[in-house]
Amino acid sequence: MSSHFVRMFLTISLIVAVFNQRSCLAVPATKIKGWKILQTHAMQKRTSLYVTSRAVRIDNLDATWSIVAQAPDWDAVVYSRADRTFCKVPYLKWSKIGFPSFFVAEDVVSVPKNISSEAGVFNLAGKESLPVKILHWEGKAPTIATMMFRSKTAPALCRFTLVTTSAVDAPKEVKQMLEQYFRLPQTDGIVIKLSNSSERRPMLDTSLLKPVDFFSNVFLLPDGYKQVKSESEVWVNANDKKKINDFGELIGK
Repeated sequence: MSSHFVRMFLTISLIVAVFNQRSCLAVPATKIKGWKILQTHAMQKRTSLYVTSRAVRIDNLDATWSIVAQAPDWDAVVYSRADRTFCKVPYLKWSKIGFPSFFVAEDVVSVPKNISSEAGVFNLAGKESLPVKILHWEGKAPTIATMMFRSKTAPALCRFTLVTTSAVDAPKEVKQMLEQYFRLPQTDGIVIKLSNSSERRPMLDTSLLKPVDFFSNVFLLPDGYKQVKSESEVWVNANDKKKINDFGELIGK
């Protein structure tokens, strides 16, 4: 056998070996069952959620933020789909202080203890009905100034309505994630509506909540992202950074 054919044989063997090794190392995405939820929040605007008993994904549809977290550690990965940057936030941190941004109040709503609830049915766009628990109470409503600028102005007294469902199989960590992201009161279910009589629109509303099949890799950080030190570098995308820098230069002149 000539040296040319020997080299060709060895080259092909090496390619096949590398391919087989990568195939063994790659973890294929599997189809899993979970829930898809679409919600609109007064400050965070439109948000898409994927929820299972072991993972959660949050996509802000009006910005470029995404958050994913999985069992067993539930450490969060916050990333920007625009800048392709990410940072990691340990569970012990986000479960206590949440995900700080300029647009969400520190303490928006608190539910009084020992208030009675009533059972009901919630219709989603007239298509699907969910068993829900409904709470009503009187309290002080946060104004837009309070929510955005930490205003000390005393909010007006109003009537709150909170609607939750236990139809979604979600562990406490998923509920904590949504409570911290939207700054919602702690409940024993998924919040699908929160409103108060002083506002024309709900503080949180749900337009879609249904069981779906999707691939497990939706809970993974996409390839090609650069790690940064803090969440603020992820929240503020490149375009916003440029505007801030330009404004700073303008003031400095």
